[in-house]
Amino acid sequence: NLNKSIKDQLNSSITNASQLLNKLSDSDQQIQSSKAALDAEIKKAKQAVASNNTASMQSVKESLDAKVSQIDKQLQEFNKDKENKFAELEQTRNNIDNFLTSEVKNNPNYSTLVSELNSAKEAKKLVNKSSNKSDIIAANQALQQALEKAKAAKSQADNLNKSIKDQLNSSITNA
Repeated sequence: NLNKSIKDQLNSSITNASQLLNKLSDSDQQIQSSKAALDAEIKKAKQAVASNNTASMQSVKESLDAKVSQIDKQLQEFNKDKENKFAELEQTRNNIDNFLTSEVKNNPNYSTLVSELNSAKEAKKLVNKSSNKSDIIAANQALQQALEKAKAAKSQADNLNKSIKDQLNSSITNA
């Protein structure tokens, strides 16, 4: 029976669409918009199943399958970009660890910058691969800024120490 076959195919498409709907969890506006559009298509498909009209079910199935395909591609691209953003965050975290050598950590002239950098890192430690993409990007930006600030503070402290050292040497030479 053609009607039953189409109904079964549509129910299968609805199942696929519902599974995809569950994967659309990021708070990103584009993802949420796709989620709403897919949800609307699923509701239409369920109404078509309830109507039991063969032509209506066939039409809705094609539309639903196209929407699932489109959103699935979009989600794959989004996830790839999100993975890249997370890799950037991990690199920034590594850069901070590389900057915080034992020499830097143990130097009393750097205690403030070490403390500030550690607290910035601690504040963003809960951001992980499953976090929202916007949170990953924000965490990376915050950590990059904290690292740049720490590098500038270290440079400033180094210049001040060099200046004091030069003055001291000059005083000793002139004495």
